[in-house]
Amino acid sequence: MASVLRAILSSARIGIIVTILILVLAGATRHLSAIVQARTFFSGTMTLVGGVPPAIDSDLLLPARLAVVDTSLFVFDYGDYAVKAFSRDGHLLWTSGHYGAGPGDFRGPRDLKTDSDGNIWILDPGNARVTILSRSGRIVDTKPTGAYPLPVNQLLPLRGGEFWATSLVDPAAFAVRFDTEGNPIELQPLPGRAAELSPMLRGTVLAGTTDGRAAFAFDRVDGWGLWNLAEHRMMIHAGVESIPPPEIVQRDVPNVGVYVSIDSSSQVTAALDVTVAHDTVYVLFDGRTDLAGRIVDAYVLSSGSYVGSYMLPERAVSLEVNEGEFTAIIRRPIPAIRIWRWQETEMNPGGSERALSEK
Repeated sequence: MASVLRAILSSARIGIIVTILILVLAGATRHLSAIVQARTFFSGTMTLVGGVPPAIDSDLLLPARLAVVDTSLFVFDYGDYAVKAFSRDGHLLWTSGHYGAGPGDFRGPRDLKTDSDGNIWILDPGNARVTILSRSGRIVDTKPTGAYPLPVNQLLPLRGGEFWATSLVDPAAFAVRFDTEGNPIELQPLPGRAAELSPMLRGTVLAGTTDGRAAFAFDRVDGWGLWNLAEHRMMIHAGVESIPPPEIVQRDVPNVGVYVSIDSSSQVTAALDVTVAHDTVYVLFDGRTDLAGRIVDAYVLSSGSYVGSYMLPERAVSLEVNEGEFTAIIRRPIPAIRIWRWQETEMNPGGSERALSEK
């Protein structure tokens, strides 16, 4: 552990001088019409079958991260800093937590995931810890993350109580593995040329699978990756829509030094969320078209091949896909959770469409 901490602290010092090297994961910038033409949209319908409906007096205020376990929906709500559980027909089952530093409180959560037992893990860098709740909202455990000195962003629970967390600014590591006590024990870099990507552009969304693999997608440049946790191997794949990296600017700040930041005027959000179902990776994409937040690009998990895109009826900020159902958080105009069932259609010889059974 000492050697890991030395590497971390060394990379933290290096991180003060942020690298400006930028990796463009896909091809040259394309016009919006070319972007739309590059996608192949599946033919079918999204039918609303459940969720939390929008309402002025809704229990949803500013929902963010989403997880689905069986018939329960779990979200973190920044409106009142609470984890909330709903039935799939919209009934509030329980809430847990509020803003603060006490047991079960939250001060700066970044991610919410579930483990193989259905427990809910909330990564809370503001309190330098992970809080674990049972399906009924009871606190099961807390794990500190303060031994790692740099900000963490996304969470991946492992069997046995260990977990990975992605790093936001560490030039030496994409992710850090923590033991059951919350101590950093391993660093995972990005592979090959991807390691040249500026830490400022490494923000990701992350999803695990049941077979020791994980998928992640970048939120400031296009592209997604497959991560074999056991073999410590990663493969980066280009996304179907090319997103040019935003401009990184630097200026001298008196008595501080060089301040490096992203030019917000040149920034375009890429992935909003990523989820894995069976052998398919689903990337909820923002991008540069008027369909931003409604596009779900599908890729084969094993090969990285693009297979097609779905179009959601409404703009979403978080997504789960399972057994032909797309569960999404909607924020505008009024917060809601939608559950849509996808039904594919095909053309009959006579030209009319007919429904296919769900995949």
